[in-house]
Amino acid sequence: TAPDVRLSTQSVAFSDTDLDGQDTGTVTITNDGTEAVQLDFPANRSDTPFSTNRSDETLSIAPGSEIGLQAQFRPQEPDVFGEQLTIETNSSFTPTVSLSLSGTGLGAAIDVDQSFDFGELATGERANGRILITNDGTESVTLDPTVESNSAGFVVESAQFDSGISLDPGESRFLS
Repeated sequence: TAPDVRLSTQSVAFSDTDLDGQDTGTVTITNDGTEAVQLDFPANRSDTPFSTNRSDETLSIAPGSEIGLQAQFRPQEPDVFGEQLTIETNSSFTPTVSLSLSGTGLGAAIDVDQSFDFGELATGERANGRILITNDGTESVTLDPTVESNSAGFVVESAQFDSGISLDPGESRFLS
């Protein structure tokens, strides 16, 4: 028979990983055929949190032999990620093998709507504005904003800042 490739698993589900953290999974690739098999691994990409230790590599596995493939998950933003890694082979039985990769990046992601218009004001007039703060992340966050005045006549006055602002994932709050 010809080369015949088998993966020890069809998917790697990485543990929930903090931003800039890393989790690694190992998959064994076995040649169950009677001839050597050639594997062509895709290059790692910068637009995904997944990578492997065999980026853009071509190698051969002898009949009855195996190699290890390490897959890494390094999230740079909080989100749920999934990707299919496809490895090309010279086997007529298995011309490609695919490995499903999934993981969740944990962390708070604060989105602040900073656009508001006070309109035209005469000297000495006051106007109020509201800022919407949203936690788009996967973890709760507590904000302790700094309240400052500047020389352009803007002042932030709010007792809301005294004890910090806690936002659960998906929660929003207006500050005025």
